[in-house]
Amino acid sequence: MGKVFQAIHEIRFGRDQLAGLVANLLLLPTPPARLQLDRNVERQYQTRVNKITEARESIAKDFAQGLSNGISIPPAEETLWGALNAVTAFVDHMEKINGDRYALFGSGATLKQKAYELALAQLSKN
Repeated sequence: MGKVFQAIHEIRFGRDQLAGLVANLLLLPTPPARLQLDRNVERQYQTRVNKITEARESIAKDFAQGLSNGISIPPAEETLWGALNAVTAFVDHMEKINGDRYALFGSGATLKQKAYELALAQLSKN
């Protein structure tokens, strides 16, 4: 595992590449068929899109600027490892998952696992 982490750390990964990884990590929902017919459906859909967009922006900010919400984490290195750590920082320190932080289980762990799998896929391309 250490060799995999080292290989991930050696891959240069900029903000544009991070945006692609995050877009694959946090997919926007498909608009429902009833979107134009039902205001409640439209509001729910837009709320979901806004939440995903905000999460994407937060991860990009963590990658570029680091965290400063009561804890201080420097910006990530522009590597694939840094991108993976930006996702982890978002899940563990920014996003509330069922009212908890430091998501080791459930949806937070699932998101971190998916980010790791996307990093491995990127590693195999290089």
